[in-house]
Amino acid sequence: LKAIEVDGVSAVIGTFFSQYALACADYANEAQVPTFNVATNFEMAEACDYYYTNRCVDTAFANVMAQIAIDAGCTNPVSMFYNTSNGYNDNEFQKNYLEEAGYSVAAEIPFDNVNTTDYTSIVLQAMNTEGADGIILHATATNDGPAIIELLHEYNYDKPIISNSNLFSDQFVSIVGAEAVQGIIGFAEYATTLDRPEIDAFEQMLAD
Repeated sequence: LKAIEVDGVSAVIGTFFSQYALACADYANEAQVPTFNVATNFEMAEACDYYYTNRCVDTAFANVMAQIAIDAGCTNPVSMFYNTSNGYNDNEFQKNYLEEAGYSVAAEIPFDNVNTTDYTSIVLQAMNTEGADGIILHATATNDGPAIIELLHEYNYDKPIISNSNLFSDQFVSIVGAEAVQGIIGFAEYATTLDRPEIDAFEQMLAD
């Protein structure tokens, strides 16, 4: 709000988390200020005509993670996810994808990544879920992600773990070892092909 109303910026780079981006949507719309963020909630485009994201929306990212789980041999994985709107969206999208492909989700385990410091109980719940053959983990790179990965590593969990891009960090690699990381996926997405006058206006601004 300060950047728009006080500093008079012509564009904004940020924010990271979807809940903050959604909270700022009305301000960006009213000010007609192009805003580039890395939020992933699929409601971004509907919330603000001036939002541009450089990350794939939840729907596509969750579907890709589900497909990677299938490719890794998971037919009944556990879904672990932070209990935010993004987490629940990710979980629902990947669950639908798996079920449409003829597979299932062994258990859905949401967790509070704000107030929780010890993730032992949910990790053991995931590891001990009957019939589960892997874990799809939606977490952040700050506290919950590295803590959960470290516990799984300490407990010698030997089934596939498919995690989101929030765990692209040195801390993640230092916990599991580079040899344990099979691959990395990432997306960049700008909706420049959409028929939106705001895009034309921004491109004209760049040209000027």
